[in-house]
Amino acid sequence: MEKRIENNEKVKGEHMRRFLSISILFVLFFIGCSNQDNSLTGPVADELNDAPQTNRISSALLVESGKVLQTVIPTQFVTITQNVIGLTGGVISINQDVYNSERKIVHVNANFEIPKGAFIGTQSITMTIDADNGSISFFPHMTFLQSCRLDFEVRNVNLANLGFNSSDKKADFVYFNDNGNIDPIENLGVTLDYDNSYLLVHRAKIDHFSRYGFFRKTGE
Repeated sequence: MEKRIENNEKVKGEHMRRFLSISILFVLFFIGCSNQDNSLTGPVADELNDAPQTNRISSALLVESGKVLQTVIPTQFVTITQNVIGLTGGVISINQDVYNSERKIVHVNANFEIPKGAFIGTQSITMTIDADNGSISFFPHMTFLQSCRLDFEVRNVNLANLGFNSSDKKADFVYFNDNGNIDPIENLGVTLDYDNSYLLVHRAKIDHFSRYGFFRKTGE
């Protein structure tokens, strides 16, 4: 009788050990699967985070589906730099909507023509327009062997901030020197439309680089 009880206890113990072994194996298998799943989600998430964005504004260009579209430049200044060979000349142009400091859209359009033989060598020329005051600047400082020509218009500019009033009908296009003085620039015509916040100069003669802009015509 005692041997039978002892044998039963051994059988029960053996069954318990098998049950525990199977349970442990099951738990280890479950943990392994869980870790494997987690190891997959990490790289996938990183890959998604590193993927290039389809819509991105950079340097005033909107990139969408592989196409470059023009957008509004978020500052009052718009600048372009271009390498020009003096022997052959060239054209530097800006045609752009810009936010001024009042967060209003100003449209600027400039076309700067450099004739052949205007200077010697190759020069990196920078043209910058300020949407607040309708001025246009060039860098570096240089004087030309032949005169360059500039067509320049500004739309929706705050003319009151430039010193104009509603009774003004004419304006000058001038050169601002380092002392704050102004000198009128030869051109083929300046248009002032106060009601439509519009200024235009046609074929302004540019003999050297500096800052240029519109100024209220004295006595007009």
